[in-house]
Amino acid sequence: MTQNRNVDAHVVHDSNKINKTTKIKRKVQVWIYCSNFSIGSTIQFLLLKTNSIRGGFWQPVTGKVNENEPLIQAALREAKEETGFKFKNDPLFLNYEFTYEKENQIFQESVFCLEVDKIEKPVLDSQEHVDSKWSSGAEAMNLLKYDSNKRGLACFLRKQLQGR
Repeated sequence: MTQNRNVDAHVVHDSNKINKTTKIKRKVQVWIYCSNFSIGSTIQFLLLKTNSIRGGFWQPVTGKVNENEPLIQAALREAKEETGFKFKNDPLFLNYEFTYEKENQIFQESVFCLEVDKIEKPVLDSQEHVDSKWSSGAEAMNLLKYDSNKRGLACFLRKQLQGR
C-alpha cells in the first residue's frame, strides 16, 4: 500500500542532529473512533489515560514499530494490543507524520485511524494505561496533553470534512 506522507519538520528543533548515521525510531499514533450514532450525534474518539509512571495524561493509542514491520501492521497490532478491539477495516493513514527528539533519540511518528462498530470498554494493560474515555473531537482536544496528538486528531477531523 503506497500512501503520501507529510512530515512536520519544524517539530525537530535541531535538524543537524539527523544525518545518515542517525537511527530514527518509528512509532504510530492510532485514532480509534466510532461513528455508529443516531442523527445529530458526533463521532466519538477513544482516549487512553497513561498510568502515573508514564505521566498520567490522555492520549490515543500509540506505540513502537518493530524492525521491518510495515507501518499499517504496526498500527493495527498496537490498536489490538492496547484495546482488545476488533476493527471494521484496516488502518487508514491520515497523511501526517512528525519527527521529534526525546532523550537524545530521534522518533518519527505516523498517524492512522481505525473504526469500531460500537462503543465498548477496552481491555487495558495497567502497566501502560489506567483509564479510558470515549470523547467528542472537541472534548478530546481539551483533554490531550501533547500538540502532536492534537494535530493528529485535527488531521482526522479535516479528512472527515473533506469526505462529506
